[in-house]
Amino acid sequence: MAPSQATAHVPSTAELMEGMAAKLREYAANPNHGDLIGKPDGNPVQIRPAFPNAQDFTAALVTGVQNNQAKYAAGVAPPRAHIAAG
Repeated sequence: MAPSQATAHVPSTAELMEGMAAKLREYAANPNHGDLIGKPDGNPVQIRPAFPNAQDFTAALVTGVQNNQAKYAAGVAPPRAHIAAG
């Protein structure tokens, strides 16, 4: 087969589940598995929350809502006449 005609392997659901189960077994056997601990050069697992606490999260949410209330109101405006009649 020419390189331009190569096909990709699409794993089946069973293959995906087997892979996930294998990872879970590795994690259970080794709580210090590389996937589960932080790395100074980057880590796919988030090791700190986006907001340090609920108070900061709530304050950021309220500020965002207040700053964008006009956009929200425009988004929920009544539909145009030809849609409503429809």
